[in-house]
Amino acid sequence: MLISNDLYFRGYYTVGDSKFTSKTAAVYESWRSNHPIKWHYHNEIFDRFYQDNPPNTLGKHNLEALYRERAQQLRDQYDYLILHYSGGSDSHNILMTFLNNNIRLNEVFNRRHDRVESKIYIPDPYDFSNSNFQSEWDYAALPTIRWLSRMYPEIKITTSTMFDTPVEQVLNDDTFARATHFPGIINLYRSQAVSPTERELRFSGKRIANILGNDKPVVYKKDNLCLMAFVDIGIPNPAIDCSNKESFYWSPELPRLPFEQAYRVYQYYLDNPTDLWVIEKETQLAETATARTKKDTITKRVIYPTTWDFSRFQAVQADTYSTHNSNFIIADKDRIFVDNPEFAKLYDRWVYYYNGWDTKKLRRISAADICTSSVYWLGNFPSES
Repeated sequence: MLISNDLYFRGYYTVGDSKFTSKTAAVYESWRSNHPIKWHYHNEIFDRFYQDNPPNTLGKHNLEALYRERAQQLRDQYDYLILHYSGGSDSHNILMTFLNNNIRLNEVFNRRHDRVESKIYIPDPYDFSNSNFQSEWDYAALPTIRWLSRMYPEIKITTSTMFDTPVEQVLNDDTFARATHFPGIINLYRSQAVSPTERELRFSGKRIANILGNDKPVVYKKDNLCLMAFVDIGIPNPAIDCSNKESFYWSPELPRLPFEQAYRVYQYYLDNPTDLWVIEKETQLAETATARTKKDTITKRVIYPTTWDFSRFQAVQADTYSTHNSNFIIADKDRIFVDNPEFAKLYDRWVYYYNGWDTKKLRRISAADICTSSVYWLGNFPSES
């Protein structure tokens, strides 16, 4: 029997007195009843930590020590650790935390299906647009994986074979019902990828953890207040065929970690007020690629000061969207797939589900796309004169 911890990993939603594990069902009920939807993500634990550790107690703990503590927690709790590694700053910091502190990591798993994906694009080290997202494999993830294989041969390295799985098994009613948000075509497909080793060990009695690097702290300015929150789109859409999922950063097992990260980000903006515009609430509600790239760059410098090399290739993370066939909207980074005949069945399957949501409900889902947990005050910014 597959033991999963979805509720622990994703939280749950309420609409009035009704409780939902599916955001889709919660949004439908919110639309039907005209009651707001609320997301609950370990509120009781994070609220209690905040009550016991107000902002004036934050900023005194070393972030690298907290990363080490979190890695050791996972090592002590599980028999087999699988890190889902993309080559981005979040998963790379996790990898280096394990390596730098000699904490054993069993496996590094990448969701790229190289046999298929290598045929549909030409790597370009000079194009940082979101549409060139695929090149992160060639210039960020792959060099690290090759280095890891050479220097740490005891760590197993696996990549996905997700496109070998029939599309009906990957994109189905359960997939969409479990989604925390209406995701991009390929992101949802990737989210269903599972390490082959997990399937092999599933009935061995070993405790297996899939470590995910969600997410960077969500910090924003409202009036002169600096606030932080957890947001549901920061939780990856979970694979159905996957056992224990562990958020490295947003874990209730170590609540100090996300608060310390957020407080360091607040301190940066307190010291650099000319950059405050990128965390203005109004900016984030209509965030541009420029604003998001600048915000992410600042955050990485603050929370990953020793593990992230800014010379590493990374495409702009903000999705841009365009119309594709009959007003179907897709992310630019997905276009390389949907324009390729090899993925026609995947595209058709996606459109089938997309069109299954009637227009009024879909608008409602878009409006409710981001749900926040409790909101926490970190401090004030000087009032503008």
